[in-house]
Amino acid sequence: MYVFGASSEDKLRSLIKEYKLFKKDHTSASRALDLCNNAWHMTDWVFREYKSVHLQPTLGKFRETLYPECNALKIMHDIANGSKHLTLDFGREKGDIKDTRTTYTEEFTCEFTSEFGDTIHQVELNNGSMLNIQDEIGQVVSFWINYFHTKLDILV
Repeated sequence: MYVFGASSEDKLRSLIKEYKLFKKDHTSASRALDLCNNAWHMTDWVFREYKSVHLQPTLGKFRETLYPECNALKIMHDIANGSKHLTLDFGREKGDIKDTRTTYTEEFTCEFTSEFGDTIHQVELNNGSMLNIQDEIGQVVSFWINYFHTKLDILV
């Protein structure tokens, strides 16, 4: 093995810790990207470590079983692989992403939002809807915590 902390359980603990830090200071694009990468690569770790539990013959088939339970994994897939290769080959995208952007909100509005005077990392989908990457990462972290609890009987 070529890692420190050599189990998927260790990786999940690290992901949870990093996500808690990101929630306190979510302005860092590099931290958001690292979280997307780590959240996505949990699929590789869990696939290899728990083959006798999920019973899927290939990593691709295992991932396909996860998408219906956590659609945000598709966003993590595209960001992790897009950032590694600069872009995704046609047909390899999963999350229907049109673009990613970082916005800085400073305008005053009468409406209170958590985004006023803030840095927001967003994902624009092809249908025009916008996703906050912090929310998407949070969904994946919650998914993995629940997966470990319900499928692997591991409380993290």
